[in-house]
Amino acid sequence: MPPRRRTAAGMTYQEIADALGYANRGTVYRLVQAALTPELQDDVETHRRLGRDRLDALQVDIFLGWQRVRGSSGVETCHREPVQGP
Repeated sequence: MPPRRRTAAGMTYQEIADALGYANRGTVYRLVQAALTPELQDDVETHRRLGRDRLDALQVDIFLGWQRVRGSSGVETCHREPVQGP
C-alpha cells in the first residue's frame, strides 16, 4: 500500500516509515506531500474554473437584463425590467 493510503488509513508517518523500511518519518512525509500536491493543484484549478464560469454566467444574466432606452427628453439611459415571480 502506498504511503499516502497508509496515512488515510490512520497510520502515523513513523509507523509507515517502520513498515516500509525508511530511516525516518521525514522521508515518508515528503513522499506523501509529493503524492498529494498534484491532486490539490488540480482541485484548486477546478474550483477556480467553476467560480469563473459562475461569475461569467451571472454577469451575462445581469447584462442581458438591462436595456438602453431613450427617455422623453431624448436622453439615453439604462433600464431594467422588473423580474416576474414564478
